[in-house]
Amino acid sequence: MTKVHGVYIFHGAGARFAAAVYETVEQATADIARHGLSGVLTWYPVGKTVYHHVVDEGLFAAKDYADGKFVQSFTSAFLDHYHFADGKTDCS
Repeated sequence: MTKVHGVYIFHGAGARFAAAVYETVEQATADIARHGLSGVLTWYPVGKTVYHHVVDEGLFAAKDYADGKFVQSFTSAFLDHYHFADGKTDCS
């Protein structure tokens, strides 16, 4: 993949909205561990949707039906992501 500016967003278990944004995975894992949080930490590109990022990187073929509804709910396993339970993960 090309070098794309991104951030790590933590979505707590059962939450409707993101709980935190971090610049590095190291910063995130330390904070999540310190507070014993559970949820998913995911890297997101800055300045574009996940859909457009994976298409631009050649990881997903553009779809003719990629209207706003599709793009706004699109996610990808190609994004770095880590699962946490009580502040612990296997990513560090």
